[in-house]
Amino acid sequence: MGWKKIIKEYGIFFFIYWTAIWACSGAIIFLLLEYGLIGGADVISFLKWIRLDSIISLDSIDPTVGNIAVAIAINECLEIVRFPLVVSSFVILKQVFGGNRN
Repeated sequence: MGWKKIIKEYGIFFFIYWTAIWACSGAIIFLLLEYGLIGGADVISFLKWIRLDSIISLDSIDPTVGNIAVAIAINECLEIVRFPLVVSSFVILKQVFGGNRN
């Protein structure tokens, strides 16, 4: 299902709602990484395990930039769970706050 069809079916407010949820979850993941609540060392060891260190020097990566990249990657992986939840919660919110406008 493409974005044009989704916006046509649910409206522009759905797109705004989804974008807000996406941005909030990304910011939360970044902050968890930045403050060490999700181990950055675990990410570096994983990148070494997949041999990324043979392509680029992992020592030269700025930790904040690395955290941003990892937060974006994790955030995108969560999309398979987030999108159905956003759709179902939006339908409920629309019924509760939108009323019946037939």
